[in-house]
Amino acid sequence: MAAINDLVNQISDVHLRARLSEEVAYLTKKKKFGLVFEEHLPEKTLLYNSELQVGMTVCYKNKSVDDTYLVTDINDNEVTLRNLKTGELFSEEKRKVVQIRRFGEAVFPVLKHVDSVQKGSKDAAWHMLIEADNYHALQLLDYLYPGEVDCIYIDPPYNTGARDWKYNNSFVDSNDEWRHSKWLAFMKRRLELAKKLLKPDDSVLIIAIDDSELFALGMLLEELFKGSERQIINITINPKGKAREQRLSQVDEYLLVVYFGNGGAQEMLDEGGLEEIRWPYLRRSEPSSVRSSRKNQFYPIYVENETKKIFKIGEPITIEVDRNSVPQINGCTAVFPVTEEGLEMIWGLTGPSLQLAVDEDYVQVNFNKKNKFQPYTIKYVTAPSIVKVENGDYSVVGRRDDGSKIVVSTQSSSKRKTTVWKKNLYDANKYGTQIVSSIIKNKQFPFPKSLYAVHDTLKSFLSNKKDGLVVDFFAGSGTTLHALNLLNLEDGGNRRGILVTNNEVSSSEETEFLGKGYLPGDDVWEDNGICRSVTWPRVKHSILGVDTDGVSIDGNYYLDKYRMESKKRTVKQIDYLSPSKVTTVAQKKKIISLLGTKRIPSTKLVSSGAFAIDNEKPTAILFDLSYEEEWYQELEAKDNVTEVLIVTEDKSAYKRISEKSIEILGTKDSYFQEERAKSVGFKSNCEFFSLDFLNKDDVELGNEFESILPILWAKSGCVGMRPENVEDVDFIFPIESNFSVLINEYAFAQFKEEMKNHVGIEYFYIVTNSNEAFSEMASEFSGVNSYQLYKDYLDNFMIQGV
Repeated sequence: MAAINDLVNQISDVHLRARLSEEVAYLTKKKKFGLVFEEHLPEKTLLYNSELQVGMTVCYKNKSVDDTYLVTDINDNEVTLRNLKTGELFSEEKRKVVQIRRFGEAVFPVLKHVDSVQKGSKDAAWHMLIEADNYHALQLLDYLYPGEVDCIYIDPPYNTGARDWKYNNSFVDSNDEWRHSKWLAFMKRRLELAKKLLKPDDSVLIIAIDDSELFALGMLLEELFKGSERQIINITINPKGKAREQRLSQVDEYLLVVYFGNGGAQEMLDEGGLEEIRWPYLRRSEPSSVRSSRKNQFYPIYVENETKKIFKIGEPITIEVDRNSVPQINGCTAVFPVTEEGLEMIWGLTGPSLQLAVDEDYVQVNFNKKNKFQPYTIKYVTAPSIVKVENGDYSVVGRRDDGSKIVVSTQSSSKRKTTVWKKNLYDANKYGTQIVSSIIKNKQFPFPKSLYAVHDTLKSFLSNKKDGLVVDFFAGSGTTLHALNLLNLEDGGNRRGILVTNNEVSSSEETEFLGKGYLPGDDVWEDNGICRSVTWPRVKHSILGVDTDGVSIDGNYYLDKYRMESKKRTVKQIDYLSPSKVTTVAQKKKIISLLGTKRIPSTKLVSSGAFAIDNEKPTAILFDLSYEEEWYQELEAKDNVTEVLIVTEDKSAYKRISEKSIEILGTKDSYFQEERAKSVGFKSNCEFFSLDFLNKDDVELGNEFESILPILWAKSGCVGMRPENVEDVDFIFPIESNFSVLINEYAFAQFKEEMKNHVGIEYFYIVTNSNEAFSEMASEFSGVNSYQLYKDYLDNFMIQGV
């Protein structure tokens, strides 16, 4: 309806205009089901990179795009313009006007090199950042990668009324009564183009959004992608909450996900509660578990001295048999369950049960120099825990150097991520704004996404696609490519990203620059645009590992990888308290309370007052040494205890009990998230282009080959160094690349011979006006993607412009 209103307003007859307006108003009262919004006339785009020529339609850079003029003459820095409404002719400064096109009109885009950064190998695929209006950039991408993209991730303007986006070159704010329909029309045109990029049988579209347009966008996706499954993911991005007048505090945003074909989330561990399970010691330590208590659980375990692995499990021996009389095996030590004092105990498993655990790598062997009777300690995963691994309650996430499995409890039976995401690393201020500020020192960017929120999003859908292609055509601060590089670093992937963003300045900057006489296209204006002052600096400097001042970026990245670290428990002697003066339960609870409830609550003091210990807290304290054996029994199952306090003035008793306590508890195996210094950067390459536009006639005449060459490189997958400065030759084979171009078809015979010397050519471009000649030459190279220049290029954009 907005389009009709625009047309009605152009009618000069006042009475006819009023009558039609009444009819339009009547029609708008009729209800429809589904998404109803004002389509609006096609948007208009300003081609700032286009050189002005006679015959072009232009408008003023700082005025309404509805007022258009025809260029009739150009003289140095002045142009003669004809007002297309009044026919008036007048002169104007060339710098004040810019070529204008309605969306849908044919344009012939090319990639103009601006900058590049290379830290990866020369023959690796390159990322791309394209400075452009994303509509025309999507037209180009549809030509380059139709049906080839694995994932599109976008974070479009949320349309909150805060003047954060433009429609027809004007910022849209809350006073615009058409702002919702403008936003939907704006999104629809771009999503229709984006749809052509995605692999129809295996890809995903992800859109970050808040509740301003959540429901309308959901209906738009239903209309555009009928038959595709969709989900909404709730993600906490601001734990402190964002105040909203007389409303609930907002802590979350959403990801709208559209699945195509087999595209979907990969199986992966949920982020909640990753912790390694406890491996108990195989030797029993309670007083009742002496050798005579179980006849089948006293047997030799032969450990290889070189590998420290179990070679063989011997047969049980009866009580009257001396353990030292068992047969020996060369290169092995026969290990029995014996304490440091020489007391013979039993193993916690029978021989056959232990063998099952050994076969499945659920046993660890460690050298124990403190026990001359049992030189190796042995730990194992219990049978119930092994069952939990098989049921999916526990997960195996890796192996130690000795080959034993690392088993963790996820505190969840689900291996797939749920639709509610909450992690400290998703905090948009700490891991979005602060990360951008640590790289870019002279520019602020509002509301960048958390690096880790985007990383986890990409990993959820691309973990098994290490060569995947990702597109983000609302690139903003460049978080998507930053996250993609981090993901590639983690798993050795070679995923490639294409970012697109315009180079607009903010609303406040626009007002400031116009007030000072600057216009779009001026150096000051362009240098402060988002692409050149935020997106590219972040991409470039995050790869290099230095900020925009050339200083190494401080801090570490958190990787979604984990390692085990074994640390000894801490044991301390409390000898400044005399046990004879601390006798009552009340006195002991008062002492415990001084430690704090995070270490050990006073309620955990046992009724006898002998000690305090808990199943979760890290500290345990022993007051009465006469309860030594009971103390050891309690420690046996307390892997959570990392600090032991022993109240005694007797140093020899302290030494004995501390050593025994450490033996029972063993080392604390903790599960740590790996980190990587930001200053190291990434082994990655990226080209920075601006979108330029060519004259169709110049292309047809073959005068723009060097301008089109970056497109050929991009269409071939951005492999190797981008070729440039082509001399007057008949054909080219760019170094370390995967494509070739036959520029002069009469040199085909020579080209064909040269082709034999180049292995790995996947794309072949032939410059010829003859369809028959093209077909004949292309047929000589089966399995190679062949394209006819310049017909293929021109036809594509002529069709898009219809």
